[in-house]
Amino acid sequence: MSQTSKATIAVIIHTDSNTVLGQNDTGFSCDGSANTFRVMFKEPVEILPNVNYTACATLKGPDSHYGTKGMRKVTHESSSTGTKTCFTFCYAAGNNNGTSVEDGQIPEVIFYT
Repeated sequence: MSQTSKATIAVIIHTDSNTVLGQNDTGFSCDGSANTFRVMFKEPVEILPNVNYTACATLKGPDSHYGTKGMRKVTHESSSTGTKTCFTFCYAAGNNNGTSVEDGQIPEVIFYT
């Protein structure tokens, strides 16, 4: 398979204030497979409970694979403390380029407590 170069910008925004809390502009090569590519922020972004945030990824280059069957609510229970962390995903207004909670470009959220 041939390699294709892409550029991506990953951003997390405090929805109410429209403040950018984290951003990473990077590039990567893809081979046409459905393999994912992790884009990490340079520094951790603090996410507070009961506050709305918008996560977005802007990809530049040829069309790419996307995920399906996204979940509206994901709960993770820590095996060491039993603490539960819940993420709730909802529609984000704006230019979504055909993506939604169910179908899109962000397959996972990496976090720690």
